[in-house]
Amino acid sequence: MKSKAVVMGILAFLMICAESTVLHGIEIYGMIPNLSLCMVVSCSLLFGSAFGRRLGILVGLCQDILFLDILGFYTLLYFLLGQAAGLFKNGFDQNNLLLSVGITALFDLLYSFVCYFFMHFFQGRINILYFLTHTILPELCYTLIASIPVYFLVRWFGNRLDRMSERHRHQDADGKILPNRRSENIN
Repeated sequence: MKSKAVVMGILAFLMICAESTVLHGIEIYGMIPNLSLCMVVSCSLLFGSAFGRRLGILVGLCQDILFLDILGFYTLLYFLLGQAAGLFKNGFDQNNLLLSVGITALFDLLYSFVCYFFMHFFQGRINILYFLTHTILPELCYTLIASIPVYFLVRWFGNRLDRMSERHRHQDADGKILPNRRSENIN
């Protein structure tokens, strides 16, 4: 589990770096996909609320440091999004891509509206229709397209790390594979 947390933390950090640098070269109408949100939602769906909360704190803290003058706004927001997305894990089929994209869309809309209210509405910019058509919906479309490869990448790394830890669990100190205890008990 520790290796999964380290790998997903590094992957999330790389997504934040790409989001703040490289993706500005392919922005559409001034919008870039929210890879951080895709990463937190995908990890929460695949690994549960506890994992999503921790990754949400890491991602939010990095975003607070990079993009805001104060600490805590994105940290709390991603923490809550990771917790809420993890609640869908029990009824979630990992092979159902449409459900993953739909849940990502739900949380991207929630994220965008929370950001709108705290960063624009309370500052007197109350034209929500303009913000919806020029910011929220274009970013939502772009994020949903980007969420597909992010989801597959997270799922691939998660499955790979699970297989490695399972293989490691069944080996002794010399690297020899231990016999399966269930088959010994049956005979």
